[in-house]
Amino acid sequence: MIGRIIFVIFALLGAGFVSRKVSLLTSGRVDILNKLAFYVALPALVFHSIYRLSLGEIFSPLLVMGFLIVVFSTSGLGWFTFRKVESAPKKSISIVQSYHGNLGYMGLPIVTFALGEIGGAKASFLLGFSTIVQILLTVSLLVNMNQIGGELRGEIKKVAFNPVLLALVTGLLFSYLNISIWTGVEEIISLIGKAALPLALIGVGASIELKGWSEDLKTISSVTFLKIVFMPILGFVILTGLGVETISLKTGVLMLAMPPAASTYIYASELGGDKRLASLNISITTIASLLTLSVLLVLLA
Repeated sequence: MIGRIIFVIFALLGAGFVSRKVSLLTSGRVDILNKLAFYVALPALVFHSIYRLSLGEIFSPLLVMGFLIVVFSTSGLGWFTFRKVESAPKKSISIVQSYHGNLGYMGLPIVTFALGEIGGAKASFLLGFSTIVQILLTVSLLVNMNQIGGELRGEIKKVAFNPVLLALVTGLLFSYLNISIWTGVEEIISLIGKAALPLALIGVGASIELKGWSEDLKTISSVTFLKIVFMPILGFVILTGLGVETISLKTGVLMLAMPPAASTYIYASELGGDKRLASLNISITTIASLLTLSVLLVLLA
């Protein structure tokens, strides 16, 4: 089972990378692929994962608390680690990418695939909640560290209309009100949701770019270590200490082990971060996460 999961992750990321290199996936097609994942497949996966379950099965206060402790602790350690980096654009994006994980395009599909319906439901709730926290923290850091004009109000509006978050709220309402769905519609939503893993991972693989990585090797290595090694280890320690039950523990650790989110490149572009370094951090850490995720999946089996 674990070998199959690891193989699927490798194969889909590799398919995306190769397709981009042979021009089967152009930048325009990758953009369409990512939009299909973000606006259609991921919301369907979130909704289908939670609408049939009770709130007690979905919501874990200790999981959320532990996750937040890890995020804020890592952001603080990131600030300490990169304090001597003279360039504000490089320093700011390195701190951000040390904690801001790819919970949507990689975390949710992988957790659902590996841990099943309950794991997917808990990951969906964690994704919705953490989206708000990560975006606001990231925007605040980039705006303040790069001393540029920027409004949190605009980002809050974007979060409010985030399709994944809307799907989460809708699913929770269906769960709370015990609303059933006609079998035919439910099957359609299920099929669309199952497309989230291939769409998202092929899109991530197609976005990998490795040119010029040696110029900032020390910084990239530090970001990689903090994001996919330190965060899941700290997460395991904290969640275990809080007494989080097994499925929530596995969900939290896997979500914390994801590489930096692709959206951090967009925030770097808009809010004064170093775009080139942001792209390299995402690419290198995503490749390295294939190894760390493989180890985690075996250890958590």
